[in-house]
This record gives sequence, structure tokens and C-alpha cells, in this order.
Amino acid sequence: MAAGSGQACTPLRTIRRQHSVDSPSAVSVNLVGVLADAWTAVGGFAVVAAAVAALVTIYYARATVAEARLARKESRAAHAEEVAEQRAATEAAVAAQQRAIDAATVAHREQMQKQQRAHENDIALQRVIQIGRVVTALGAVLDTAVYEWFNEQPMVSLQFRFTAIPSRLNRLRIAVAMLEALGGPELNETDALSKRGYSLGEPPSRVFNDAFNALSEIEQTIRAHESLRLS
Repeated sequence: MAAGSGQACTPLRTIRRQHSVDSPSAVSVNLVGVLADAWTAVGGFAVVAAAVAALVTIYYARATVAEARLARKESRAAHAEEVAEQRAATEAAVAAQQRAIDAATVAHREQMQKQQRAHENDIALQRVIQIGRVVTALGAVLDTAVYEWFNEQPMVSLQFRFTAIPSRLNRLRIAVAMLEALGGPELNETDALSKRGYSLGEPPSRVFNDAFNALSEIEQTIRAHESLRLS
């Protein structure tokens, strides 16, 4: 009986065990476990995906910052280059303007020097011409003195004869005064002769000698005086 009852219980237990395994509650438990495992797996993938997305975001953010820094650096470099070009252009323009001013200054100075030389040459030429007039007046004094020396002049009174020497000396005095006004050289002998008082009783030979000495003085002055040279 006991043995028989034990054997009879074995199939029953097996049936109950099988019934407990295949029951809806067991299936539900198994399904929940599977779903929990799947959810855990999905959650793991989501975490990984989120981490990857965060890494990508950080990478692109850093790349954007690097590009912004590079752009700012390039912008600063371009601005510095533009400023340098503008500075170089300004310096070149200033240098060109200064060269133009220097050239104009040199040209003006040369023009003024030419005008000054032309003026000095004109004055020197006028002095030479006026010395020629002095020589002409002095030659008239010489000719008149020689003529009156060797030719008896008519009497203008009981004591004095007619003479043209005083009028010739007046012309000489005017010519010498014009030469002095032009800044010409001093002609001491000629000036003294032109300013001397001529007495009607004075012999013409004395006037001739003084006029000849004055003529020699003029010749030496023309050869040596710088104010009569043309540049």
C-alpha cells in the first residue's frame, strides 16, 4: 500500500509540476522578465546613443569654437594686413607728395637763381653801357681840350677866351652820377675831373692830362672789377 501509494503519487506530482510551469501566471512572469531584459537592453542602447550624441555635440561644439577662433584670427590678420596696406599707401602718398614738393622747391630755387642771375647780368650790362657813356663824355673832354690847346679861341672878354670845356665836364659829371646810381665801380680820377671847377684862364693842356689819367683808370677798372662781369 505504501509503496503503491508512493508510485501513485509520482505522476500526480509531475502533472502538478507541469501544470505549475505551464500556468498563465508562470508565463506572465517569464514574459515580464523577458520584457525587463529587453527594456534594460533598450535602456543601455539609449544611454550609449545619448552618450554618442553628447560626444558628437561636444565635438561639433569644439569644432565650431575652433572655426570661430580661426575665423577671428584670420579676420584679425586680414584687418592687420589691410591696415598695413593702408599705412603703406599713405606713406607712399606722403613720400610722393614730399618728393613733388622737393622737386617744386628745387625748380623754384633754380628759377629764382636764374632770375637773379638774369637781373644781375642786366644790371652789369647797364653798368658797362653806362661806363661806355662815361668814356664817350670823357673823350669829348679830351677832344675839346686838344682842340682848344692847339687852336686859338676867340676872346669873350678882354682877359678870357671862349671855351667849351665846362659844358663837356658837366656832361661827364652827369654820366658818372648815373654810373654811381647803378652801383658801378668808383672812378676817383674821373669823378674828380667831372667835379672840378674850370677857370677860363686855365690852360687846356692841364684838362687834357687829367682826362687822359681818368681814361687809364677806367680801362683798369673794366678789366678788374667784378660788378662789370656777366655770369
